[in-house]
Amino acid sequence: MGGHLNRMYAEERYGRQLMSWFTLLEVSGTIPWSLARLISPGETLVAPPENTLVNLFIIGGMKCGTTSLFSYLAASPAIGACSEKEPMFFSHAGLWEKGVDWYESLFDWSQSTQWFCQASTSYTRQPFRPDAAARLYQYNPDARLIFIAREPFARIVSHYKHMVRIGVEERGFLEALLSDDDYLVTSLYAYQLHHYTRWFPTSQLLILSFDELVRYPDRTLGRIADWLESDLQLDSSLTGTIHQNASSGVTRIINLNVDARLKRFARASGLRRLLRRTPIWRLLLRARKPFTQSSRIANFNDPGFLVEVEQGRDALGPILNDADADFEKAFEFDTGEWQNNRTSSDHSELTRRFQAKIEAMCAPGYSASYSCMRPRG
Repeated sequence: MGGHLNRMYAEERYGRQLMSWFTLLEVSGTIPWSLARLISPGETLVAPPENTLVNLFIIGGMKCGTTSLFSYLAASPAIGACSEKEPMFFSHAGLWEKGVDWYESLFDWSQSTQWFCQASTSYTRQPFRPDAAARLYQYNPDARLIFIAREPFARIVSHYKHMVRIGVEERGFLEALLSDDDYLVTSLYAYQLHHYTRWFPTSQLLILSFDELVRYPDRTLGRIADWLESDLQLDSSLTGTIHQNASSGVTRIINLNVDARLKRFARASGLRRLLRRTPIWRLLLRARKPFTQSSRIANFNDPGFLVEVEQGRDALGPILNDADADFEKAFEFDTGEWQNNRTSSDHSELTRRFQAKIEAMCAPGYSASYSCMRPRG
């Protein structure tokens, strides 16, 4: 658990700076939140209309295309998007304590739209964020939830590469998986979504395929439009490529401290709010990269890394096959292609170590099944 806490601390401190300088002053206790709001440049607090709530949530999964989907939806005139892609309001106690007024101030309520949308993959990071589903239901029991599912092992590899690239993960692949609970449990989709179906009816949950989002983004957006019964009026030219968060090959490790400072400046100066919907903003994002890269290198073509990935794939194959079967049964999501591409070898010692780790994480209140879906007794 120590590795998880260290990683989450670094991620929250640097990786998702969702507040500008006025919030940093408020968090440190220098000035109260209400005063900070008044003196903040580039920020305007507009109360939502009566009986209007944020009602569309992309809840995961991490490394499954949520950034692209949020970008597509944010471009729709029918959707009011959160000014931050991942506000993490319902999953992080410190942000939850700031209150609904703070959360709703992240939206432009002057827009005349039916849907107000935000995305936070931390909402499906159980058991580390146990209150996210209940808090979200408490806020809006009629909310619509979108979850994107990716082949679980590919998601794990992408997750690991991401953590290496942002300078948080320094362990080898197998050591990281055996030490940090988050990599494995985030890929147990039935377990993650079970926390939501305890509160929300399945009619309010739409599960999308990462592969379909990559191959046929227009078709995927059409499914969302039909489900929401709304004309999203999206420009098809925006769906040409999927946002690439994952690292591949040889890449420089990001200096998170520098990157966070640049992001804070963009927010505090009002540049982000002014330019985020223009091509200029994309150019600025690309231009910042040389300034945020450190001298450290991550080589994902290294033979040793590739060997460990294959060892992990073989060891986790039986576990993920069972987890996928539970996911398919519970949510009627076709996982056949995922399972067909995995080995069906007998459980190795490494498999048993992973199995014991998963059971230990999911055990409280649940059986020791791989997906932790079935209540005890």
